[in-house]
Amino acid sequence: MMKHISFSLLCVLFVGWTPIVPLMDSSTVHAEQTNPSYVKWARIAVDETKEKYPNARMKDFLHLGKETQGDNTIEKFKLSMQEGDKSFILYVNVAYNTKGNTLNEVTFEEEQ
Repeated sequence: MMKHISFSLLCVLFVGWTPIVPLMDSSTVHAEQTNPSYVKWARIAVDETKEKYPNARMKDFLHLGKETQGDNTIEKFKLSMQEGDKSFILYVNVAYNTKGNTLNEVTFEEEQ
């Protein structure tokens, strides 16, 4: 399920908000879909990663979860990156004020 959410999130982040309507017959059941609470912070993680690693290509994206302490929350993401011949895992933490919903900082940690 996490891969499905990760793939869906990547599609939204990179393709945009263009709706895709598949061909359906009248027996198709529609389920209400909601965006996960971390979508805003995932976009920030992706944007900051593109800025910090402009020559790298993102191969995979995973939301690892969040930690909340008092008024602060950290959303944690794991990105699989490719830059030339170099493949690496990048952990991106997006810290924000939970009450004000304002960004505190974005940190990166590379794993070879």
